Amino acid sequence: MANNIPFQAMGKTTLINVTTSANTVAIISDGPASQLRIHNGTAGEVFIRLGITSADAAAVPTAGNASYGLVLHNNQTNIFTVPKHATNTATLYLSAITASGNAVIYATPGEGF
Repeated sequence: MANNIPFQAMGKTTLINVTTSANTVAIISDGPASQLRIHNGTAGEVFIRLGITSADAAAVPTAGNASYGLVLHNNQTNIFTVPKHATNTATLYLSAITASGNAVIYATPGEGF
């Protein structure tokens, strides 16, 4: 459960190369982690989806068509509560996609805000 403390990393940071095709990666934590800190250090927006299977792919929403794509604005860091704990035995999946161009995001499992 999230604590009212600053973010505490509880695993390795994963670098994700993002393109116009969804890239889904496994996030594994050293212990039970309820949050994921994600940094989009590029100039473009990235759309993400947190899921419990590798088939949970992110998609870019378009006018009139909702999709599983939560926007990460350029050069920002956000902390998200995950749909299940990431642990060293249970995998959380992070999928990312761009509407155009390439991007790089970094994801770190942990606790806090």
